[in-house]
Amino acid sequence: MFILNKKHNLDFKLKLIKEYKEGNIGYDSLSNKYDIDPSQLKTWTYQFDTFGIDGLISSMTRKKYSTDEKLRIIQYRITNQLSYKETARIFD
Repeated sequence: MFILNKKHNLDFKLKLIKEYKEGNIGYDSLSNKYDIDPSQLKTWTYQFDTFGIDGLISSMTRKKYSTDEKLRIIQYRITNQLSYKETARIFD
């Protein structure tokens, strides 16, 4: 059984990512070992591979944007022909 709404600190995330990348254990076994959802571990690994440690840190806090800010960010993305990922890196 997985624990819902549990916050995990950066050290914990890095520990699991390192353990996974060492290749001795897969997502399912690792998630069972630490009682987390395997999709969460996959997300952390993807965020780390894509954005480095910053990808894990920014996921720990959510920014709240006003409607005007959201429109400005969307316009910036369109004007500069950026992907969603590229835009997120700029505004995160």
